[in-house]
Amino acid sequence: MNAALAVLAPLAAFLPSVTLVERAWMEGVSAPPKALLTALLPTLIGMVAFASRGQLGLAVFFAAWNLRAGRLVMERRAAGSAALPSFRRIHALGRETRWWIGGFVVVWLVDGLWERVG
Repeated sequence: MNAALAVLAPLAAFLPSVTLVERAWMEGVSAPPKALLTALLPTLIGMVAFASRGQLGLAVFFAAWNLRAGRLVMERRAAGSAALPSFRRIHALGRETRWWIGGFVVVWLVDGLWERVG
């Protein structure tokens, strides 16, 4: 049971963060002031937890995600527009999000295989 929870922990930290970051990005300036912190909280906690367990691949990936996601949301807020972003920008965010999710799956699998081998 504990092994299953340990395997699913990265997934449980990353996917909610992705969804909340996308929501904060879409809302832009009309998002609550704490929306970014709330969105990144699962991966911030995960980053610390995985680094303390020696899972540096996941910790570094989460750090990179936090930096990029924070920058995306802050840039959108700095634009100052309350209007929805253009379809082109939404599509670009979706494409980038797919790359991040794909990268997460690769890091997650490699980290899991590395633990079994090591």
